[in-house]
This record gives sequence, C-alpha cells and structure tokens, in this order.
Amino acid sequence: MELTIVMRLRIAAAIGLGVVLIGILCWPLVAPEDPQGALSLVDGSMSVAGAMVLVLVAFVTGIVGYFVSWPYGREIGILAVPGGLALWGLRGGSVADLLATHADITGRMGVYYALRWESAFWLALVAMGFAGVCICELIFQPQRKPVRRKEKSTGQAPTPPDIYIRLFGIFLGPMVREIVADFREKRRQARSDRGTDKSNVYINSAIAVVGSVAIVIFGIRLFARDVAMGDSLLGQVVCQPAVAQVAFAVTLSFGIAGFAVKKLLNAGYIWPAVSSGLVTTLAVMLYVKTDTMEHLVRNWPVLFFSNSILSVLPIQMVAFGCLGAIWGYWIAMQYSHWRQHG
Repeated sequence: MELTIVMRLRIAAAIGLGVVLIGILCWPLVAPEDPQGALSLVDGSMSVAGAMVLVLVAFVTGIVGYFVSWPYGREIGILAVPGGLALWGLRGGSVADLLATHADITGRMGVYYALRWESAFWLALVAMGFAGVCICELIFQPQRKPVRRKEKSTGQAPTPPDIYIRLFGIFLGPMVREIVADFREKRRQARSDRGTDKSNVYINSAIAVVGSVAIVIFGIRLFARDVAMGDSLLGQVVCQPAVAQVAFAVTLSFGIAGFAVKKLLNAGYIWPAVSSGLVTTLAVMLYVKTDTMEHLVRNWPVLFFSNSILSVLPIQMVAFGCLGAIWGYWIAMQYSHWRQHG
C-alpha cells in the first residue's frame, strides 16, 4: 500500500471521522467534572450507560471508517477509533492532575491500583472499532481476483427468485469465502514455509507481545522525560511531561515496536496494539511500591514520579500506542518494499 496523496487523504479522513464521532460528539459522556482534569475512569464521571453507548459508537465508527477509506478499509479504517481516543488523550489533563486530588499515600496507591486495569476498557473500544471493520471486510470486501467466466446474457430480466438468489450470494458469498480463506490462512501459517509447527506461531505471538512491552517501557522512559532531579533513595525522580511530549513518546515507542515486530518476527500490528493494554498494568506492578510512594509523598511534590512511564494515562497509552503500532508496521512494509525494488 503506497502512501500516495490520495492514500494520505484516506488516512486523514478515517482519523477525522473518529475525531468527530468519538472525540467531539461523545466527549460529554466521559468529560471530567474539572474541565482541566485528567480523563480517567477513576473519578467515576462515566456511567455504565455511557460506557455502553461508547462501545456501540466505536463499533459504528469502525463500520463507517471502512467505507470512508474504501477500498482500503481494512488497512485504514482501523485508525478511526484510536484517532478519536487520541483527541481525548490530548484534551484531558495528566496523571499529576489526577493525583493532586489524592495526595496522601493511601489515595495515590488507590489511584494506581485503579489505573492498573483501566487500559482494558479503552482497548476494548479499539477492538470494537476493529470488529466493525472486519465485519465490513467479510461482507463488502473488494473483489481483487478476476472472474474466471462470465454468464451469458439471455436478454431477459431475472425473475424474482433469481433476484433473491443473487442478493443472497452477494451478501453472504463474500462472508463464506472469507471464513474459508481465513481458515486456510491459519492452517498455512501453522505449517509455515520454514517448516515450523503450530506451536511456533503462538510462541512468536507471545514474543511479539512481550517484546513490544519491553520496547515501549524503555522507549517511554527515554523519550517522555521532563525535568529530572537527583534523589538519594530512587536515584532520580522525573517531573510530569507535557501532554504533547507524552503523545510523542508513546507514539514513537509503539512505532519502534511495530517496526521491530514486523521485521524480526513477520508479525502484524495487532500484537503491539494489544500490548498497549498491558504496559500500564505491568508498570504499576513493577514500579508502584508502598515504600516508594511514601518516599515521594514525604519529599517531593505531586508532579514528580519515580518513573516517567507512571506519568502516562491509560487512554494515552492505548490511543497513541495503537496509532504508533500501525504506523511502525506500515513503515516496515514500506522499508521492505524499498529494499526489494530499490
């Protein structure tokens, strides 16, 4: 898929669709009480009904995004939902704003324990958008294979039963073909050309997820750095980065992960995208310790963290992470094409 001007317009249209349908129209469903506050499920500003509406809107956004970026809906339509969530990640506050209302040690630990599982919800919205795209691909996929033979024209209009049969074939035929093709593809992958067995497919997927998490944790610590101060116990503490810097660091880190996963494992962007829901969970498990939090509460303002990865909100991790994973995958594809064709 060459990134021509028309292709870039399709990408911009898909992301713009998500910005409008999710980022703008659905903002009242998730907006924090404080206009400058951080967007998180911790404050309980979003109701269960609002969450259900978001899930439905994400699914519809994926469907519409597929047709907006036709005939490359499968490749581009998936950007719509992360694009809308990215606007929320830029529009809201930061983790420091969230911790400011929970300044004591108990409050901070409670916030991080709540954030530990929040990424799953935002990733579920991305998955619903992806599901909408996939369903459209199954039903309305563009036919790229040439037709082997043409029906002879009889010069007569089809009778009503013929019309029903043809409509049935038009709508269900592609779905059946896609299911069969997907089944065959999975079998082919399980018996890869390199002679690997089925277990290696799962091993590569696990390596892709674990490797993506490791790359992202290292990348965010490297790129999402603001003011750093020395500390006798922790070595150093880092100040809350600006929202734009968080977006840059997360997107670039996941872009590197998507590139590496494609080049080294020949895997898709789905695995780095899935890892975006695991990074915050793992970071809380590794770096949020009671003694560390007590030291920070006693000696440093709420703006300082023991690790910069703890300054990233889950919605920022998932939204910019998914966009970065797809971007890195595309760059790897372009790089391989350039190496082969010069």
